[in-house]
Amino acid sequence: MILKRNLIFIVALLCANAIANNETISSKCDAIYYENGFAAGFPIIKKKEYWEWYKKSHPEYIWSTELGFYKDKKFTSVGLGISISIGTMNLKSTPKQNGNLEKLINFSTKNAFLTQDSKLYSNKILRDQILYRSQVFARNIDDDMIMIGTADAGLLKLFKEYNPTHMRLKASLPESKESYTCYPQIEVAP
Repeated sequence: MILKRNLIFIVALLCANAIANNETISSKCDAIYYENGFAAGFPIIKKKEYWEWYKKSHPEYIWSTELGFYKDKKFTSVGLGISISIGTMNLKSTPKQNGNLEKLINFSTKNAFLTQDSKLYSNKILRDQILYRSQVFARNIDDDMIMIGTADAGLLKLFKEYNPTHMRLKASLPESKESYTCYPQIEVAP
């Protein structure tokens, strides 16, 4: 009986810790709209001197943000987002890479994307402009955060049309303890 109570206590403690960690992560996520663009800030959960990629495993690294609305613990996407990612379909013949966070960010693919349920997805011309011509940037902020954003006029126009209130930030890293999703409210920069 004592073992059972201790086990229940430990499970409850672990669950409470997981919730607290999630709240801690969420409080560090940023979503910003400024006059010429928008950006999202992803906190780094585990600081590392060296990062490795193309390690012969999936997933590699993806930081993505979708625009939308968050209410009653439910996110509704407008179908538009931006991301940075590292990955390859041919891990067997791709040599492992490593470096600091700045090198990982510089090495990453930066792009805008549409979800398949996006109203824009059926407009081939607009879809191709978003997918192939949009400009997305990424920055390392003191090894504490990765900021991704855009000042792309086309994406900014869509942002203004949809007028989202929140962003869904998803960090998918090889170590599951470093992956998370958060829903920061979009702040307007002065």
